[in-house]
Amino acid sequence: MRTSARNLERALVVVGAVLLAALVWRTGPGAILADIALVGWGFALIVAAEGPVIALSAAGWWYAIAPGSRRIPLHRLARFRIAGEAVNHLTPTATLGGEFVRARLAARYIGAPASAASVTLAKFTETAGQYVFGLIGLVFVFDRLPGLSSYQGWAGVMAMAAICGVAALGVLLWHGIFSTGARWLSRFGRFRSSVQHHRANIFAVDDSIRQAFERRPGDIVRSTLILALSFSLRAIEVWIILTCLGLPATLVNCVGIEVLSVLVNSVFFFVPAKVGTQEGGKMLIFALLGLPPEKGLVLGLIRRARELTWDVAGLVLYALERRRTGAAEETVSST
Repeated sequence: MRTSARNLERALVVVGAVLLAALVWRTGPGAILADIALVGWGFALIVAAEGPVIALSAAGWWYAIAPGSRRIPLHRLARFRIAGEAVNHLTPTATLGGEFVRARLAARYIGAPASAASVTLAKFTETAGQYVFGLIGLVFVFDRLPGLSSYQGWAGVMAMAAICGVAALGVLLWHGIFSTGARWLSRFGRFRSSVQHHRANIFAVDDSIRQAFERRPGDIVRSTLILALSFSLRAIEVWIILTCLGLPATLVNCVGIEVLSVLVNSVFFFVPAKVGTQEGGKMLIFALLGLPPEKGLVLGLIRRARELTWDVAGLVLYALERRRTGAAEETVSST
């Protein structure tokens, strides 16, 4: 199964890379470079615009942590978030590998069960916040963008699917998604001993998540709304890029591009690093909004460059944190 998963991931990367190369070739590398040159020093603003998004993401995670375990300062949660996003973007893990990294880094400060529970809840509220932003954004832009009016029926179907999906995930978490999975895996001999070894921690994680739903619904709502706000701030990045490219950077265009980008990314979440889908999706979105599709490709490439810039920082932060953790473990073992 692991070999098949790796082969599928490689195939998706290859298909995405071919799609991206075809889009660049068809648009014309020279024209793309000329548009990117228009951004110039504005790229520094684009990179900086991600700062508030990271800060809000860390705040959303903070509310997902049980009050008795909130011993990690926000700036450290932000560093863990940057490291996790780097793993999500640069490795074929379907946006989940970074969550394991975040849980592992936070476990040093609050313990493994509390850390795993907080990351799981933060992933849930991030998904919910993404859909909250998407639904509110769609309501805002639908009547204002003529190119979307013919897709009203499909938008309603997707909205209902998103609401049902989040509700179903919440029910699974409340009923103990990890303990249920552990009981299922224990039926197989090769996993039985491992499940038994980690049984206490698995049930502790589920218990912490259940208590959050029962005793801290306000924290879950706050985390969801904060993360929804973090998604909306990405419209600032869109505004900067549209302005640099000489396109109409209206509020409707900026919000519409970001809302539809969230939709495309959620549909193609399984594509490693969003190779090809991010750029192709932006071209489709620009066409729907009556903007030049080739400019959508440029926006996608600039956004990828911004992601890579922060990902490099994330890998550095991850390495530093691993070194700090290793040094602490050596100190403990020596004493």
